[in-house]
Amino acid sequence: MELTHEFKEIATGIQVRRLPSDFAHVRIHYTANPLKRGDWAAITSARYGGMDSPLWQREQEISYNAYTGQRLWPMLSNDHMAEYDVFDGHWAIFRSIDQGIRHPTVCVWIAINKYGDRHVFREFYSVGRSIAENCRLIRGIDRDEPIVGSIIDPSTKKRNEINLTPLIDVFAENQIFAEPADNSFVGYDRVNQMLMSTLARKKLAGNDIPILDKFKLNNSLLKELSTVPALTFDTRFSNRVFLECSNLRWQESKGDQTQTRPKEKPVDVNDDGADCVRYACQTKIFYKEPKKTKFNMADYWKLKQENLRLNEMKLKSKARAYA
Repeated sequence: MELTHEFKEIATGIQVRRLPSDFAHVRIHYTANPLKRGDWAAITSARYGGMDSPLWQREQEISYNAYTGQRLWPMLSNDHMAEYDVFDGHWAIFRSIDQGIRHPTVCVWIAINKYGDRHVFREFYSVGRSIAENCRLIRGIDRDEPIVGSIIDPSTKKRNEINLTPLIDVFAENQIFAEPADNSFVGYDRVNQMLMSTLARKKLAGNDIPILDKFKLNNSLLKELSTVPALTFDTRFSNRVFLECSNLRWQESKGDQTQTRPKEKPVDVNDDGADCVRYACQTKIFYKEPKKTKFNMADYWKLKQENLRLNEMKLKSKARAYA
């Protein structure tokens, strides 16, 4: 068979074309495997968020435009709304913060139970305010709540241009002591898995979940999906975060995607709250029972800074000794 620059199917799931360099370009689809036909795709795609999800389209359907313009989390729906008493002693409260200059500064309150489930129950958005003022407002919202810890966009470790002080230290000076979050790209897939876990648990509980019906999942597969921690939202007090997560999309790609690498990054607009949720899902934070102690976070931060200062002095002294 003579090959041209256009793909020709030579067998089920196998396409071939001839490149200008005279090499053969072969595409092998999963349907080339007889065991991966029929209901296999519908069942397996549940782990990816469905056959319509960008992740499945890219990984299994050889779609170069899978991500372009698509929603990151198409399964996010009203089934992820929930209301819990997060101060009943079964949840630990964390803040997730995304510092903004041109974008808004966002703080999202996340409750975590002993199973690792995340529940977004409160949000704070601020534009045109200083870090000091934002910290004061955030602490005012906290009141005397037992906050276990805070995580923040790791870019705040960079020094500001005015006095060369890292922004994360400026937050600490204003009584919000945060640790750098894990902002890895894989966090987007982690959120996807946690959203699917929420749906699987509801399905196992006997609820009607239309998005799962088309997967034809048995209880064994549903239980496998449900082992991942779940993610829910209290939209009474975190509606903007919920909408941002629902509407977050991949950037549009232009041109021939077989010749240029497609853009695989979300649109950098109205994504600040979604970033906070991603930080909270990807970062290794766990349930902890709040303990009342005279040694507060302010004392801990001062001790940490003093230890850093002493270590720097030791390094400088050692460097002089060998100069």
